[in-house]
Amino acid sequence: WGNNSNGQLGDGTTTTRYEPAPVSGIANAIALSAGENFTCALIQGGTIKCWGYNGYGQLGDNSTAQKTTPVAVSGITTAVAVSAGQFHTCARLADGTVKCWGRNTWGQLGDNTVTQRSTPVTVLGIGGVSGISAGATSTCALLANGEAMCWGDNTSGQLGNGNTASLVPVSTAGITSGLEVAVGTDNDYGCALLSNGTAKCWGLNTNGQLGDNTVTTRNTPVVVSGLANAVDIGTYAVHSCAVLADGSSKCWGDNTSGEIGDGTNVNRLTPATVSGISTAVTVAPGYRHTCALLADSTVKCWGDGSNGGLGNLLTSNSNVPVDVYGFPCGGGSSASCGACVPTTCLAQGVSSGSIAGVEVLILHL
Repeated sequence: WGNNSNGQLGDGTTTTRYEPAPVSGIANAIALSAGENFTCALIQGGTIKCWGYNGYGQLGDNSTAQKTTPVAVSGITTAVAVSAGQFHTCARLADGTVKCWGRNTWGQLGDNTVTQRSTPVTVLGIGGVSGISAGATSTCALLANGEAMCWGDNTSGQLGNGNTASLVPVSTAGITSGLEVAVGTDNDYGCALLSNGTAKCWGLNTNGQLGDNTVTTRNTPVVVSGLANAVDIGTYAVHSCAVLADGSSKCWGDNTSGEIGDGTNVNRLTPATVSGISTAVTVAPGYRHTCALLADSTVKCWGDGSNGGLGNLLTSNSNVPVDVYGFPCGGGSSASCGACVPTTCLAQGVSSGSIAGVEVLILHL
């Protein structure tokens, strides 16, 4: 749901959707990842399909033509994870290696060149990868031993190793017990969830997205202040979020549109509790909005609602979580929704239902 100007919703149109719409031709998907105006799905069996904007070849189909329905990524047959960055995509393969494709202006594909690729190329000098995250101008990987490696641009310290850029993977300082790595899809920073439930972040910090109670950019990782018992972490552009072991969620950074979800529009330099979230499984920050998948397979979103980004039939912002309407509708009643966008649930006369969510991700608004 949300903005569909480049076909990133995959329903064969470029029509903005204010509630969830099915992706055409996708069956047996086991994971999803959304970049800036494009989306990719990992398919059971190890293939990947992508759709939407393709100006840099980030769909991996050996073209730069936009696609409003999914197309297969060329040559990928053993993928176990996929990560869509701003304009490039990476896949972790079953043998622990990584392949990337798309924009490569800063070396974010890791093939020791700055050549754009419309089909996957192997990331050099890395193996034993357990996690992958593609960002804006860089990419980071988590290794099975808990270390992190990053490559690409380092203007804002987003490689976490000082200020030296690299066209191939280099070690991120001080990350030795990582469980998850998340790079800002639309900005130059990254975070790592550690095995003790804390987190460290590095890179650009203009909005406090590193969570260290400053707006100082960091070229090596710093501890996220006051965060404990975290089990999931997410980043995107100007804010970050985590899920805690008790099912609650905390966010930090920019809060202009209410994307922190604490009932205010005050920026937070340290983690703030998201209002009304107690059973979260995973959290996905987007461009000034956030969504969380709950234990009952429903989804709640908060923040910028323009272009229907909250999936609740409206285009208004909300600084507290709201229910996402499901298939065909759900999450609450539309009977009193006087500001609903026409031709959505209200017009259909449907007021209840459920969303069968297994994963949630964010599209760029």
